[in-house]
Amino acid sequence: MDKLIIKGNADLKGSIKIKGSKNAALPIMISSLLSNETLKLKNIPKLDDIKNMIKLLRSYGSTIKRNKDQLEISCKNIINKDADYDIVRKMRASILILGPLISRFGTAKISLPGGCAIGTRPIDIHLEGLKKLGANFSIENGYVVGQVKNGLVGNHVPLSFPSVGATENIMMASTLAKGKTIIENAAMEPEIFDLAGCLNKMGAKIKIKNNGIIQIDGVSRLVTSSHKIMSDRIVAGTFIIAAVMLNKKFEVKDTDTDDLGALIKALEKEIESIDRQIKALEQVQYSEDDVISMNRRMLGGDHSLNAQMNKNDGEETEWQDLLTDDRENQETLFEKHEEKTIRSKLMIDALNLLKSREKDIIIKRRLTDNPMTLEDLSQEYKVSRERIRQIENRAFEKLQEAMKLKASEIKLI
Repeated sequence: MDKLIIKGNADLKGSIKIKGSKNAALPIMISSLLSNETLKLKNIPKLDDIKNMIKLLRSYGSTIKRNKDQLEISCKNIINKDADYDIVRKMRASILILGPLISRFGTAKISLPGGCAIGTRPIDIHLEGLKKLGANFSIENGYVVGQVKNGLVGNHVPLSFPSVGATENIMMASTLAKGKTIIENAAMEPEIFDLAGCLNKMGAKIKIKNNGIIQIDGVSRLVTSSHKIMSDRIVAGTFIIAAVMLNKKFEVKDTDTDDLGALIKALEKEIESIDRQIKALEQVQYSEDDVISMNRRMLGGDHSLNAQMNKNDGEETEWQDLLTDDRENQETLFEKHEEKTIRSKLMIDALNLLKSREKDIIIKRRLTDNPMTLEDLSQEYKVSRERIRQIENRAFEKLQEAMKLKASEIKLI
């Protein structure tokens, strides 16, 4: 696919059903390697990564039946072999087969992405965790080769970083390990809970605590089970954000709001902040002189903000210095149009098109009786004077364009 062509101005409405999460489905599909029994999965998304994972599992001898959004996976007669590089290179999730294969067969061989050395790649966390369970690893011709003698043994596994993939890999490997495994500083994403839920249905004994601790008591075998993949919280969040940004109302179905708690909280906080800013701006009163001078600066000419900014490059320019005594044309225009529209709506609408920090800097530098200096703003925002100047310049350009647009709507230009 070379490009996406999007036609705007659509009236979004109605409802949309959220499909299963790819990031939850892939590790759960891989978990089938741990068992001789059948695993039935529902709500599988229709994506290329899912197709590639099916190919990878089948290359090991898995029997997979697919019917719409359902999979039935049997790994009863699988064989251990080198993972197919052409498939592995397409999916980062492929590294997750390492733990289950070592756990079931005592050995596994899988290519590194591009055949490169490990270095400081995130796979280090996977390997360090599996080493704690007794596995040993070596790099041979672009492949990571893992093996363990006499099976994996549970242990305390502190992660240097709460990696989702490493947590999943170690959790699956520990399911059949002897004794108890404690993963510390584990990832706590909803997909981790979904994988643990599926494994528990298969007969595993996994407990997740809220402080980043996962406890796994190893079992000797797993059983037949079925599981519905959680909905894709990223896709759901995307549509929720779209509704908020476009001020539209539509229904996002088949998603768990518990998985979207952080997003919903952040959006509610941002909406409250925007409401406060709008109310504050609506309370600002502009005199006729203010509006005339603002219009003149925004719409161009020798006294425009842009001209003054270029003329005084590198110097502080007081808002009052940009005033002009030649007001005849502006006053004539002012008399021809509704006074309230020019005084408030024009400026408020234009300011609301700016980003929060840009708006703050414009107001504090240019639209107050006691404008702040570059030095004051530099200290407040903890950035350099030059950075404040760059933000200010960019904001002025946007404000000029917005003022021109809004002015044209009421035939000022």
